[in-house]
Amino acid sequence: MEILIVTGEASGDEHGAKFVEQIKARDPSIKFFGMGGEHLRSKGVEIIVDSKIVAGAMGFTEVFSKIPMLLKARKKLINEIKTRKPKLAVLIDFPDFNFSLFKTLKAQNVKVVYYAAPQVWAWRKGRVKTIKKYVDKVLSIIPFEKEFYQKAGVNVTYVGHPILEHQDRVLDKQALLKNLNLDPQKKLLALLPGSRKAEIDLLLEDMLAAVKIVKSKYKDIQVAIPVASSLDYDSFKFKVPSDIKLLKGNATELLNCADAAIIASGTVSLDASLARVPFLVLYRLKPLTYFIARKFVTGVKHFSLPNLISGKEIVKEFLQDEVEPKIIASEIIKFLEDATYSRNLISNLDLVNSQLSIGESTSNKVAKEVLLAANS
Repeated sequence: MEILIVTGEASGDEHGAKFVEQIKARDPSIKFFGMGGEHLRSKGVEIIVDSKIVAGAMGFTEVFSKIPMLLKARKKLINEIKTRKPKLAVLIDFPDFNFSLFKTLKAQNVKVVYYAAPQVWAWRKGRVKTIKKYVDKVLSIIPFEKEFYQKAGVNVTYVGHPILEHQDRVLDKQALLKNLNLDPQKKLLALLPGSRKAEIDLLLEDMLAAVKIVKSKYKDIQVAIPVASSLDYDSFKFKVPSDIKLLKGNATELLNCADAAIIASGTVSLDASLARVPFLVLYRLKPLTYFIARKFVTGVKHFSLPNLISGKEIVKEFLQDEVEPKIIASEIIKFLEDATYSRNLISNLDLVNSQLSIGESTSNKVAKEVLLAANS
């Protein structure tokens, strides 16, 4: 049996690798092929299209430069689908690209499981009708999504959030700091500007300006940035002052021993929540992209996942022009100086964290659902 797997994001590549490993442990004869990155490749998936060729674009306008590569990747995958006729396709996130495969998969009688389905409850809600038409099973990773999809008549199962599988509670922060070559005696501020070049271009400069303000008051504070594997580390280091520590990855580890964090909106906000670190979230798009996005986003008051899950703002969010260094620095200083303020935030984060688990590992649950779909 062959199964197609398609993802374009670094997180999807990582999450996909975990359930592929679970499936292969149950049935080594199953073969996987498709689009992904180094994590899927390491689990024996035959990579037809390397996801790095389409990674890095975000928003409506920024993706235009990627269109030729996206079309080439799509054509390549469609040819493979028609030739190999897989029993099942597992699509992970990356909606605009994955939606473009629906008609081909339907025409070839390929069942579709959508893992980490698009957030159609937030914007372009009409797409839920397309999902109902072409997707056999949605595997939701955000608690409140299940009710939304069920009301739309979509076959859905909540599988917990995969981020739990690489978030171990750290008991010895001092040892972890030493392992990261950081000073256990100094306060630590973590900066996570994103895993896409577009995010870095839009947020890093203001993050660094906020750091400069914080450091003017806390001269001994140490600052570290985990550089995502999807970014060019050598190019990145020229964007950052020499007094800021750069790590190759290790975002989860860094968050687990930080005293405060400034992060770009995305799944990493749940990493920060699980690490129980006081943090704030930034989100900025190019002006035209933001203008267009506002036309599609309806009925959603927040953009960070902890706030969406809790239904209220427990984490401070800064959007577009609100991304202002002085305001960001003020919030970080409040974390460092007001223990009660930080404890209240952490208490609210614990309530969010309690909703993310289903009592078994997400990859194990996904593996079961994929095998059930493949064998039915």
